[in-house]
Amino acid sequence: MNVHSEANTSSQRVPQLVPTASDLRNGIHRDELVLHYQPQLDSRTKSIVGVEALVRWKHPTHGLLYPDRFISIAEESGLIIPAGEWVLRQSCAMAIKWRKRGIAPLQISVNVSAIQLRGHRFPFLVASVLAETGLAPQHLTLEITESCLMEDVKHVAMILTKLRAMGVKIALDDFGAGYSSLGQLRKLPIDLLKIDRSLAPDLSARVETVSIVRAIITMARSLKLQVLAEGVESSSQLQLLLESGCDLMQGYHISKPLPEIELQGFLSRRLNFIPVSPHGSPNSLTTCDRSTPLSKYAMLA
Repeated sequence: MNVHSEANTSSQRVPQLVPTASDLRNGIHRDELVLHYQPQLDSRTKSIVGVEALVRWKHPTHGLLYPDRFISIAEESGLIIPAGEWVLRQSCAMAIKWRKRGIAPLQISVNVSAIQLRGHRFPFLVASVLAETGLAPQHLTLEITESCLMEDVKHVAMILTKLRAMGVKIALDDFGAGYSSLGQLRKLPIDLLKIDRSLAPDLSARVETVSIVRAIITMARSLKLQVLAEGVESSSQLQLLLESGCDLMQGYHISKPLPEIELQGFLSRRLNFIPVSPHGSPNSLTTCDRSTPLSKYAMLA
């Protein structure tokens, strides 16, 4: 489960808090975990085509805690297993909930810890959650980090192959900041590279960084992979990525991570809706044309 840099300010908000595994276990049992969703922009259509689910801990006394405050504890204690299962199930259920409200199908991305990939249970869990929620496998993207490759590459590749055989998409997160090689990429059954957010701030200032990002995009093209750039926080960064042929973008310039209700409002302003039949169910699976008047689309409350 990835920890994003936008969470780093949480340590400034609650400097006195050092959560323990016991605190987190209780928090999970009391349903204190919540999800926020960060939109992902398609550079070709300029529409929102997906969201990344990001976990937060709504602590009863210390407020909203970001992943940098508790994910390492979850991994060390093994609580990442129940927490990760909750995130997966909640994300898939939410994707179906949006569909029923008339929101065009979104790709839902869920971060997966290296610990979750150990053993052989994870593909069965994913299959069970998809069957339980009714989400089509092709609308789920599972994100692994380069650190997963430091475990057992052969085992990770086997698990990912089983997931892809279901129709689930696989993304390699934080690419460009770790140890992945071209040889490893060719062996892994992945669909998407996510360029590490650490490269984004330099896009407007350093020619070398632009060259690196363009090289990553060119390499991905040769491997028939899509590319998503994280950490897009300015119009100049977005423009450079558009010119470089980046497929998807994500960052505060597009939108910060949003709670469910706020995301719904954000999507309504972008017209990410599909026609709703007289019976109240969506009758199309495509993102609507943004030139279509909003009055022709419906969102169920």
